[in-house]
Amino acid sequence: MHHEVGDGAAVSDDVVLRGLLTILERQLPAAQIGSVVAGCLLVLGLWDDHLRFALGVWLAVLLGATALRYPIYKRFPVAGLRDDQLPLYARLFTLSTGLSGLIWGLGVLAFLGQIDLFRFAFIAAIYTGMAAATLGSLSAFLPAYLAFVLPALLPAAAAMLILGTPTFQIVGGGALFYLFLVISAARTLNRYIVDSVRLRHERLALVDRLSAEKAKAEESERAKSRFLAAASHDLRQPLNALRLFVDALKASREPEQRDHLHERIGQSTDALNAIIDGVLDLSKIESGTLRPNVASVAAADILHTIQADFALLATDKGISLRVAPSAGVILTDPEMLLRIVRNLVSNAIRYTERGGVLVGCRPAGSGFRIEVVDSGAGITPEQQSRIFEEFYQVDNRERDRARGLGLGLAIVKGLCDLLGHHLSVRSQPGHGTTFRVEVPAGSEDQLRPPPPSQAAALLDVPRAVLIIDDDRLSLDAMDNLIASWGHLTATATSIGAARETVGESFHPEILVTDFRLQDGQTGIDAVRVLRDTVGAEIPAIIVSGDTDPKRLREADASGLPLLHKPVNPAKLRALLNALGADRTEVD
Repeated sequence: MHHEVGDGAAVSDDVVLRGLLTILERQLPAAQIGSVVAGCLLVLGLWDDHLRFALGVWLAVLLGATALRYPIYKRFPVAGLRDDQLPLYARLFTLSTGLSGLIWGLGVLAFLGQIDLFRFAFIAAIYTGMAAATLGSLSAFLPAYLAFVLPALLPAAAAMLILGTPTFQIVGGGALFYLFLVISAARTLNRYIVDSVRLRHERLALVDRLSAEKAKAEESERAKSRFLAAASHDLRQPLNALRLFVDALKASREPEQRDHLHERIGQSTDALNAIIDGVLDLSKIESGTLRPNVASVAAADILHTIQADFALLATDKGISLRVAPSAGVILTDPEMLLRIVRNLVSNAIRYTERGGVLVGCRPAGSGFRIEVVDSGAGITPEQQSRIFEEFYQVDNRERDRARGLGLGLAIVKGLCDLLGHHLSVRSQPGHGTTFRVEVPAGSEDQLRPPPPSQAAALLDVPRAVLIIDDDRLSLDAMDNLIASWGHLTATATSIGAARETVGESFHPEILVTDFRLQDGQTGIDAVRVLRDTVGAEIPAIIVSGDTDPKRLREADASGLPLLHKPVNPAKLRALLNALGADRTEVD
């Protein structure tokens, strides 16, 4: 059981019990000494020739019980006990305390009929003093106090009421009332002690949580700084190359050189796209706009795709790629899992110079374990704690893009967390690395069939496309690209300008709008306004350069197709064709 507090901290009953038993443990030596001293005083006060033997036996039993308890508790300190051992310790402590109370209770019964009133008053003083003294030392754990005080006082009080003279009966009644008072006081004191122990641990838990949050925030700031530094470097490199290639292309007069420069410009833009796509993937994972579509799939389908995708790459590098057969059925999002395994295999091939890479899926417990094993240089324990950070790479301080961007494993970690698949790494420098992804088992009866073969790409059907973007360079570039595919285009830099365009002579069949527009308006607003203007549900595409998780969630919630800048022309063309085909069916 946990007890919540307003700030979110929680203290379990085991923690409270440990605190209470620790208080008892600290007070035990003083309580034991007090019991021995009180016992000796009782014997001295009652010492008489005819009671000498009985008093000696009683004191010996008391001292023996005391001597046995202390070393046992000394050998088994509360701090060394597991949580599951605490209840047993509490019961044993209560039992031993009850035994001590029983020794005191039997003692007064043994001497009650053989002493005068003066000596009885002396006994009463000793016993009431013991009840009051143990109130402070045992009330931290109420069962232990009751186990002592009830057998110590109740038998004598009952005997005096039943068997005694009227004087003893009055004293017995007073003893019962006193017993009621000390038990009530013990309950009140116990509540205060329990609350103080709980409050202390709640404060400690809060301090620990705040310290952890502070450390997490500081590490997040450091990670953010590292991320921005690496991203800035990696973005500047292809941007710098792109600018130089464009200037060289402008000055070039030779067709072969222009073709070469055109190819290099394409490579630079591809490098930019790779960086931005990686950052975008991480933003989608963080924002929650990337949602798994879980189904039962054959592990062999994933493995066959990996074999087809990477066999040539491994052969070109002079290493082997072996994909072990598997008949397993797993429960996952096949596209996300394929992305995970692709990134792991790509990394393995990149960092393996000799030997090869093994990929397999085998049973593990109630599910399956997908493993990517390489014979590369391995990863040190210090590096293993950082390899899932954005832009972190092992032994690539020069930021060579040929060795990747350092986003692959961060994406792998994010996707595994999203899917609930446990990810682990085992590596030893000089002996290769093994990445493991644990996935639950699926059902053969619910196997998702492989996707049907796609028909040939749709032919471009000319459509009237209205493009909205408040950045004129982006607007012109998008206009030229879409027009080059044979579409009739019109452009606008704001929602108001778009309404005027629609109101004149242009009747848009598809809208392509940037997400961020002027005056705090969005592409979603533009789609809503223009649909109201024409009185029809015009198909629309949102284009965004945003990676802000809040913006991504907003765009995702609109239900409109979303393309991210820099736009992949092939994706845009395919989406325009698909929306055009849908509109044709409706028409």
